[in-house]
Amino acid sequence: RSHVLRRASEFADAGVRQPADGKPVTLLDAVARGLVSHVDAFSSRLPEAVRSSTLSMTTVHCEAVYSYALAKQNQDVAQFRANEALRLPADLDYTTVSMTTEERERLAAAQPETLGAAARCGLTSSTVVLLMHQVLKQERRTAAA
Repeated sequence: RSHVLRRASEFADAGVRQPADGKPVTLLDAVARGLVSHVDAFSSRLPEAVRSSTLSMTTVHCEAVYSYALAKQNQDVAQFRANEALRLPADLDYTTVSMTTEERERLAAAQPETLGAAARCGLTSSTVVLLMHQVLKQERRTAAA
């Protein structure tokens, strides 16, 4: 059987809420998107070897739940690597980026010239990503003007 749900009846049969956008989803996407609370809801559609092992079911559930976060994190890492040499504008207002006061103070003291240098100032990875997006957005605005 297919692991992609397309019709309302397929969602109902699998015990999965149909997404508001009505687009087809895989069973694992249904778990990841919160359309079903746990992989047990559609265990009858999984291979017997997986169903019979609590560890396998837990693994399938965890992989489904965290797959989007992991994919996003991998995308952020790749984007950071591509932009590590990105020059930080001298007039960059760090208050426009969501970060802790300590991180703001570190940046003000170090005054890094590039995104890579900023990352080595002790910022969290999420702050580095937010900083990168802010600088790239600022560059796009400048280029469009």
